[in-house]
Amino acid sequence: SKVALEAAGVDMAPLYRNLHVHRSLDAIEDLRAHIRDSRRAQAAIDLAAPKDVTVGHDNISGQLRQFLARNLGFMVLEDTIRACSQGLIPRSQTDAEWGLHAVQVSDTIAKYSNLATTSPPLVQLRSLVSLFCAALETRGFNARQVRDALEGSRGRYLDILEQEGRQEAAAAVRNDDLRPHVLRTPEEIRRLKANFPGLERHVFQSTNQNKSNTVSDDESSSPTPVLTAPATMAFSKSVVRLLQISKDFAFDYANFVGPSAPEATGDVTFALDNFLRNVVAEELM
Repeated sequence: SKVALEAAGVDMAPLYRNLHVHRSLDAIEDLRAHIRDSRRAQAAIDLAAPKDVTVGHDNISGQLRQFLARNLGFMVLEDTIRACSQGLIPRSQTDAEWGLHAVQVSDTIAKYSNLATTSPPLVQLRSLVSLFCAALETRGFNARQVRDALEGSRGRYLDILEQEGRQEAAAAVRNDDLRPHVLRTPEEIRRLKANFPGLERHVFQSTNQNKSNTVSDDESSSPTPVLTAPATMAFSKSVVRLLQISKDFAFDYANFVGPSAPEATGDVTFALDNFLRNVVAEELM
């Protein structure tokens, strides 16, 4: 609306004057070509991709944020000019302009994802690009090409996540003294039950462990000891750590894929199975 444009500091009066003059001169096609060519010339300067593409250890470069912000602002203004042009600029022309920019945006996203060596920058990249695409789509632009470029980073993220998980698993096994894990407080017992239900069955000795002090869901299931601190478990501390690493891996990858994605459950299950086989199992051998 006119009020919204004025509040944003956008003055459309020159456009309306030009529309009136060129219609009076029967030169509306000249004005359309002039607007198209001048906006493309401006885009070539303002929307140039970052020359020095860099990715930090924990975050993506501010250059990418600025690049996406400039592209988004340019296209929002492009769409606003179209809406206010009284039919001078068709939707097809605006969509064609976005198609030219979408190629460069997609290539830049692919470059950033390929340079990442840790998982945090890729998580930030996904969040940033998802917001960028959602904002474009609210203006009616098709962001599928950009979203496809973002999906191309999934394999890269999975590889990095496995590498990070392998390092953590190796450290957990290396630092394990191989003694039975002891839960010394009721809080430690509560956390174990909450985080890994059923693991409390594997108890070696508890201060209050006896045959009568057990619970069972049904007659066929094995009784579960009622643990009382301190409780000595039938596994070392690295088992808990490895389970937590695997849980974190599945959670992080599921968030990256997106729980609403049609393939999310199968993709995450397959990735977790490979992680358990190729990372956790190898470290335990």
